[in-house]
Amino acid sequence: MHLICVVRENLLQSNQIIPPQDEIITFNDIKKRKPDISVAVWICNDRYDIKLHAIELASMTISQKLIYHPIIFLQHKKVTKEDKLLLALHGLALSYEQKEKPTYGKFITGDKFSISRVQLPSLYKNADKIEKEIIRMMDSQAAPLLRIIDNCKICEFQKSCYATAKEKNDLSLLKGLSGKEIDMLNKRGIFTVTQYSYTFRPRRASKLQAIKIIKHHHSLNALAIRTRTIYIGGNPELPSAKARVFLDVEGIPDENCFYLIGLLIDDRANITMHSLWADNKSEEISIWKSFLEIIATLDDFALLHYGSYEIKFIR
Repeated sequence: MHLICVVRENLLQSNQIIPPQDEIITFNDIKKRKPDISVAVWICNDRYDIKLHAIELASMTISQKLIYHPIIFLQHKKVTKEDKLLLALHGLALSYEQKEKPTYGKFITGDKFSISRVQLPSLYKNADKIEKEIIRMMDSQAAPLLRIIDNCKICEFQKSCYATAKEKNDLSLLKGLSGKEIDMLNKRGIFTVTQYSYTFRPRRASKLQAIKIIKHHHSLNALAIRTRTIYIGGNPELPSAKARVFLDVEGIPDENCFYLIGLLIDDRANITMHSLWADNKSEEISIWKSFLEIIATLDDFALLHYGSYEIKFIR
């Protein structure tokens, strides 16, 4: 709600026409007032009970029929697939009132209120499937399928769902295991992490294979959890350089911004640490130059990091 208020003030400053903040706006009110744009519009009928972030007048037919499209406000800058589906769902709710589907919708993102336009017709099919699944669950009073996913981090039910998943030893507790993979395992009668752990079978690498590729096995991860043991795939080989530089970079992926470069340098004689901070976007160049200056003092070194984020940073 705070985000809606912030965007509302920004729209006011740009001379957009919107109703008073403390007023509950329904689509019937929209039909009477015909505003160019309205924030926090409540759609309540025999099918929907939903509050749209905002709607904007797209066109008005000769018969004075109003055609609005939906707007969603996002704190982050990157628009995800889930965000687009939610926008399409808002479009379906809007079409139930105005008897015509919006052809597009908009996102207002980030602290600079950037506007991006998304075509909706290609999204309606998937959004309609999701809507029907929600209606089916409501009619049958059945609880939704329990799955621990990334979006759980921002959900108010995170703790209760995680506790239930832990109690059931649910497969979704294994990070990296997709929903389709879990469905396939369920068809094989595997529903828990413990059951999955017994499926791991180590395979010998081919002698003809020049480069050994160690594949990540989720079943081995399950085995490690069950036995409380750390398993190492193959024999790790560390580079024999005079110095080892451990690199860790932190940033905001949605904004393509890197605000911290952390370095731990072990030259076999001393261990030194460097923390290079950027307080804003303009200081990124400064910490990058400092990073290069530190690296330039080393003659023979190996750069060690975890994951692909540091590779993206360097590229």
